[in-house]
Parts: sequence; C-alpha cells; structure tokens
Amino acid sequence: ALPISTGTTRRESATVLTDAHPDAALAPVAAAVDAGVFGPGAPTEDAAAAVWKDVDVALASLHTGLGRWRRFRAFVSLRSFRRGPSWVSRLPLPFRKAKS
Repeated sequence: ALPISTGTTRRESATVLTDAHPDAALAPVAAAVDAGVFGPGAPTEDAAAAVWKDVDVALASLHTGLGRWRRFRAFVSLRSFRRGPSWVSRLPLPFRKAKS
C-alpha cells in the first residue's frame, strides 16, 4: 500500500501515486479537477468530458498488470463503512455519543 493519508490533497496524492506509477499522468488530472472544483466558474461540458477522458486513461495506466480481483479491490473500498473516529468525527456534535 502507498503512504497516502486521509488528509492529503489531490495534488499530494497524485505525487505519491506518480512516484509508484510514472506512466500515469496524475498531476495534470489532479490540477484539472482542482481547477474545476475551486476555479472561478463552473467548467464547460467539454472541459469536464476531457477531464473524465484523462481520468479513464490514468486509471487504465494504474491498472496495467493487475488481475481482475485487484482491479475490483482498487475500485471498491469498504473503509467508509468502518466504525470509529474517522466517520464519527464528521457527524454534527448533537449526534456524537458522549465519551464514557
């Protein structure tokens, strides 16, 4: 597993993944997504379609050499369903249980 923590940005994650997968063009994809999300206006349909095409190409590069089961495991993560501080801390205060 690569050392990507939950607090990293898209660009930081892209840098870590690019070190392990230099053929995947992840930094431009991360920059384009950030521009679409945080930019001054909404991206055009053509810009969004271009980013999704780049995402598909990057994923294909990341999945090169992986078997079907590994690709499936990379696509589906059940971590968000775990109980514990990761999801509890995101709940509004009235819904959190008091610590005993």
